[in-house]
This record gives sequence, C-alpha cells and structure tokens, in this order.
Amino acid sequence: MTYSLTINDVEQSLSAQRLSLESLRASWSAPRTLNFIEHAAHTDAGFEVEDRVTLSVDGTVRFRGRIKRIDLAGVPNDEHVVYACLGLRELAKDVTVRDPSHGFPRVVFNGPEDDDDYDASRAGKTVGEVIAWLFGQHAAELRAAGVIAAEPATGTVQSELDALDVVPPKIVFDSEDFDAALVKLIAFQNGYRFVADPDTQTFRFRELANLPAQTVTYNSPDKPLSSVLRPSTEGRATAIKIVGPHRPITETLTLSGGGLAKLWDTGLEGTWTWPKCFDPANDATYARVFRRFQIVDPLKRHIAHSMSEPGGLGDNAKARCPQVYRKTTDDSWAWVPAAFDFENGIILLAQPATVGDQYKAGEPQCAADISLVCAWLGDPLSARAPAAGYEGTAYTEPANPLEVERRLYDEHFVLPSQTTHYEAIAGEILAATKDIVYAGTVRLGQLDWPLADLAHRLNFAGQDDDGEPVATGFESLGAVLRSLTYNFMPARTELELSTDVSDFVRLRPPAVRELETQARRAERYRALHRCTHSPTARAGNDGEIGAAENERGVYSLRRYEDGTAYRVAGHVDLESGAGVSITRQVDANHNGFKIASTHPGEWYWFHLSLSTPGMTLDMHARDDHASGFSITWYPVLAGKATRIIAYVPQTIMAGTVTVKLSRKTKTGGQACPNSRTDHDDPAAVLNASSNIAHDDAAPGVAFIDDDVIGLRAITSSDFIASPLPLTLIAGVFFEED
Repeated sequence: MTYSLTINDVEQSLSAQRLSLESLRASWSAPRTLNFIEHAAHTDAGFEVEDRVTLSVDGTVRFRGRIKRIDLAGVPNDEHVVYACLGLRELAKDVTVRDPSHGFPRVVFNGPEDDDDYDASRAGKTVGEVIAWLFGQHAAELRAAGVIAAEPATGTVQSELDALDVVPPKIVFDSEDFDAALVKLIAFQNGYRFVADPDTQTFRFRELANLPAQTVTYNSPDKPLSSVLRPSTEGRATAIKIVGPHRPITETLTLSGGGLAKLWDTGLEGTWTWPKCFDPANDATYARVFRRFQIVDPLKRHIAHSMSEPGGLGDNAKARCPQVYRKTTDDSWAWVPAAFDFENGIILLAQPATVGDQYKAGEPQCAADISLVCAWLGDPLSARAPAAGYEGTAYTEPANPLEVERRLYDEHFVLPSQTTHYEAIAGEILAATKDIVYAGTVRLGQLDWPLADLAHRLNFAGQDDDGEPVATGFESLGAVLRSLTYNFMPARTELELSTDVSDFVRLRPPAVRELETQARRAERYRALHRCTHSPTARAGNDGEIGAAENERGVYSLRRYEDGTAYRVAGHVDLESGAGVSITRQVDANHNGFKIASTHPGEWYWFHLSLSTPGMTLDMHARDDHASGFSITWYPVLAGKATRIIAYVPQTIMAGTVTVKLSRKTKTGGQACPNSRTDHDDPAAVLNASSNIAHDDAAPGVAFIDDDVIGLRAITSSDFIASPLPLTLIAGVFFEED
C-alpha cells in the first residue's frame, strides 16, 4: 500500500521526517480521527494546531481535516509527539448557521401560520429540503473551511436528499454550528445517519437498515483474527405500546339529569339555616347542605383542571376551567363560585344554592337545578405492536421467552385518528428491539479499506482448509458497523459491531400542522388550576389571583381565627383582566373583604338589618357571629356609580326605606371619619307597594382612585315591617367603559 501524508498542501516524506501513522477511526456518531507520530522531542515539533492534513491510501483520500491537539508521549531520551487530527465534520463546526436576509445566527423552518416566526418560503419543508438549503446558503463558508470541494460540487447527493421526506415540526437554528444543525435534522428521519466522505468531500445520508450486506469469511483472505460477538437480551422488548395523555372530555352534568347527586344528609334540610351552615362546628353537617354535590358516574369523577376549548352556560361561555351554575327562578342559569375536589369529582359551593328564607328553618329548598360544566379525564389512547402477544427472537429462541412490553408516552397522542400513525411507530420500534442483540468486536489481520465508508451491514461465514463452508450461525447477522479503527502498526482493522439499531429509531412526529395544534392543546391540558385557591384551615389567607391568560377564575376563601368561632367566607368572580387582589378586612369583628380592583359593568353588594322607625345605618357586610353589625367601607378605583338596587325578602307594611350612596375620601391612606358625603342620585326607595327598587336613569357619582364607597339606609318615622329585623340587600352598579 502506498501512503501519502500531506500537511498544509506539502507532501511529507514519512521516513525522512521520522513520521509514522498510528490510527484512523471512522464512526456514525463523531468526526473521523487520524493520529500520526513525529519521533522528535516536543520542543522540536514540526507542526502546529490547525495545520491542514490529508492522508491518501493508494490514491484514495481516507482522511481530510486539521490538527486539533498535540500531545507529548514516551520517556526522556525516547520522546515523540502525537498529533490528533479531526475530519470534515469537525471543520463544519467552524461554520455558524445564519439567515442570509439579515445575517443573524437564527433561522426558522416550518413555523405555523399563527407563529411570529412564520415564513411562507420556509414552511412545509422536508428534512432533505432544509439540508439542501443549509448547504446552498453556506457553500462559500464551507469551501473556505475545506469542508466541501470547489464548484460545481454541492457537498451532497441529491437522490439521498430526496429520500429524506419527513416534514418536521417547527425547527429553530439559534447560534448553532453546521454539524449540529445536521444532527438535529437527521434525528427526524427514522433510521438515518450521515458520514462525511473525505475523498469526494461529500456528506452521505444513509438508512442503516437498507445498507447492502457484506460477508466476512473466517479462514479466508478476509483474515479474521478474533471475534467476540456475545448474545444479549438486555434492553430488549418484544411488544411496544405507545400511550397518550388522559383525554379531557368536556361535558355538562346536571342535578336534574342525574349527572350530579346531593352529597349531604338530606335529613338536615328541615332544620337548616344560614347561621348553622357557616358555623365552623358544623363543617361535616349543616355546612354541606345545599352546597356539596358529586358526579354520579365514577368514571367521570377525575376532573381536569382546565378545558381544551371554552365552555359554559348563558353569558358565561368563555371559561377554560370547571364552572358551576344554578337554575334561577326565571329559568335561566346563573354562575356560582365553588371549590373542587378534582380527584373525586366533588364540588362545594361558596354559598348555599337555595330558594326561600335562609334564616327560617324549614323554609329553604335546593335550587331547581345545579349544573357543572367541566372536562373529565378519560382513558388515554394507545397503540400496540403486535396487537396481542409478543414477537421476535428474544421471545421465540431463548429457553425462557422474554415477555416484555415497553410502554412509551407521547403527549401528542390525543386524537383517535392518530392511532394508525402510532401503530406504525410502535411497529418500527418493535422491529429494532424484538430480536436478540449480538454485539462486540471483530479484528481483521489486514487494513480492509472498502469498509471505510461504513456503508455495509456485515454477515460472518466460515470455511475449512479446503474452502468448504462451515456454519457460524451468523451468515445472516446483518450487524451494523458502528465504527472501525485502522491500526497502521501492525496492520489491523478493528470492527465494532451490533445488531441493535434501536438508538437509530425515533418517534416520527405527526404532520407539522397537526403537531402544532396538539401542542397548544397539550399546554392547556397541563395548565395548573391557578384560579381556585384552596386555603389552609385555621389560618388567615391573603392572596392575589388571576392572570391575563385566565379567561375566568374563582377565588374562594374561608378564614378561621385561632381558638375562636369567627369565620369569613367569600369569593371573587374574575373575568378577563390582570387579576383581582383580595386581602383580609381587619376590623374588630373580623368582617368582610377589601376590594382592590373594580370591574366596570359589575354590582357591589351590601347587607343590612333594620329594626326600628327613624333609624339611619351604614350598609356593611353581614357577620352573624358578631354582636351587632360593624361598618365596612369598600376602597374602589376610578369609576362612576350609576345605579342602586335594593331588595327585602320581608314585607314593608308602612313607610319607606331610602338607600343612598355614601362616599369618603382618603388622606394619608386612611378614610377621613368626618369626610362622608351622601348623594341623593342615584338612590333607591322601598315602600309597602314594592320589595325591589332601583334607579335606572341616575347621572351617577364619579369616584377617583382610593375613594371609599358605602351605602346609607334611612327608615321613615312611620316605618313598619314584619317580621323585624328587616333584612335589606342593596347593590351599587358601576357603569361600563
């Protein structure tokens, strides 16, 4: 054999310059490497890092690259220098992928149409088309780095690129070198790998399963010296099952339709009252009556935290998390806040769903109907190969058949129409894992250069001294030549072989449009339930809820004071927006909430108890465990109050109750006690002829940030109502923007 070593385009005389070739290694996973030795002290090294190196064997270039490392070896007085050189794939790392339109190192292919990176000219491209673009756009830099040959050479074979027909999802090359970009792309094409041919300076893309077979024969001129090929079933699988995520199935369940059931002791309904419901001592009894429901079907009780598509009833059809509604007296649906036990399908309403007088035992009854709009988690889809049983030599040949079903999870497997696609994937993976693996090394007593391109799967035969065949059992082995090493002194070739090609198989993604759609759905499925807060018992809970991405949310709060019976329960209905902040009201009676954000087009509600004629009281939040009632002022943001509505469930027999808007201003962050201003318009007047009153055409009262809002209720001197005290409920409406 004739060897020609050229460094910096100068052919070296191996003997005259005391140079010797040590080894050359090629593999599918790394750049080609060449080591050669200079027999000289390290201080006399004749070459430097980044010098260009070419090695030809009998006129064919077997290595082309650069010196990347220089090491000192040997002992004093017998020193030599070892030069480690790396081939074309390493040189390609000097080229950074860039977008020629702007020059920045960021390029995007196959972005969906609604993506900021979408480019119609780079959409729907196959792996081969993207590779062709990379070589075409960076040809000048690749030639300057010595990676590909001068024009008209392109560095690729078009027919091989045409076979790379997978359309991957969105791919982003961000400050990536050329070799890394190729590795990223080829991973989408099942079973393919690439090597760089130093002779033609061409990158070859090959499917390993379809490489031509070549037979090496023992006791022949092939000169096999030793063989260590051991069978193994480690890591083998004789069945493959791909499983998707639990599928959120949206459904509307109602109490009247049998989808929901009451989850309380119905015997307590006759003695239930509002105060009993909110007594902490009754958590396991009265607190559940008219509030606690459960999904009837056990298969639907695992509630998803969010829904893939907006849902709801009536005007509340934009929810993406579970929602509860009650039927009103006018046969419409009204949204109600609730807490959820997602694992067991239990809902607990923040307020009892009743009709009738809640303060008189025997009067309250459950609302006409309750509805839950949610998504329950159904069984995941699955695809198996084979459909039943097991396959492969790892199952059929051993004395103890290997029955292993490997389960793989793919979050994008959510549509029944994808089943055929995933069955094909399972079959591909099974084909790569079902057989016994034979792996090891074979050493040849010669430098077998036809194997240098790794483009064969090897079989092993045998023959006797007369040339007659001898069975080896490996005549159809088909082992992948993962790497080979040429040791020049002595002339030996070491082959690293394996029949295991499972690491060359990857899950083939669905079509790009389908994948992008399912990725968005999966993101919704994985979203945490940010909009319901489950408080810790016997602790004050302050919190901030809501976010712009939540189209609707509920915050339920129950606060206990240590060692006392005081408790506050409440909620906030959050529509689209930046969120609502809730903090504890820290008045003497542990009463109410502070509202730190207003929503135009909403009502704010107040309760009051009136008992005598000629009395004037400020409206406040009710606290049934306090002696008397305390005043609660509500801080608001800028807005205009245009309506007041008032309602009493009892009967006014004579006189009137007038409800007026009352406002305080703040100084130094505190409401001024003597700064209250009462406004006559809007106002609501209740009398013996009506138990509901409101003003439809008030010009409104404007509030600025941090003003404090309240209501005043004034009874006339001839006021008579029955029974007393009179429960008054009133609300203030802020006009829409």
